[in-house]
Amino acid sequence: MMSVSNKVYILTLGKPALKKDIATIFDYAEIQEFPNTREQEEFSQKWLNSFLNRETY
Repeated sequence: MMSVSNKVYILTLGKPALKKDIATIFDYAEIQEFPNTREQEEFSQKWLNSFLNRETY
């Protein structure tokens, strides 16, 4: 179940998401650094897989 929030986790492959990794969606970011929805979904799956089956990333 999803909820409404203005916060996101900045994920790093092979590392758990911690409170220190939280950012607000309104923080400044260069547009070149912002992935599209497909890229976000692919990375989140790759991040999850880095824990589930320790695939090489």
